[in-house]
Amino acid sequence: MSSRHRLWKIHASVLGAVGVLPLGLNLVIWVHPRIGFAQGGIINGADLRSAMIQICWWMFLAFAAASTLTLGALARIRRGPAIWTVAYMLGVVAALGAIPIIDRFY
Repeated sequence: MSSRHRLWKIHASVLGAVGVLPLGLNLVIWVHPRIGFAQGGIINGADLRSAMIQICWWMFLAFAAASTLTLGALARIRRGPAIWTVAYMLGVVAALGAIPIIDRFY
């Protein structure tokens, strides 16, 4: 197995493992009796579960896209644990940076 193939296989495994987080959070949002419903204010009792689930997946998509692009760019330049650290830290920054953009739509 080539090192490039191995790199993408590991990355796919990491994305799969990280993807379990929004999946689990979405399950909790959907089955919990109070999470996902507005409490107080003018929208008291509004069902916000669908919007919350979409926000989770958009954040995961931002993480996946940023880390994949970064890993692809850095893998051509260098090998080693530094590229993994940079790629996944930029993925986290992208997910957090996507919040203001997502907020405009939800």
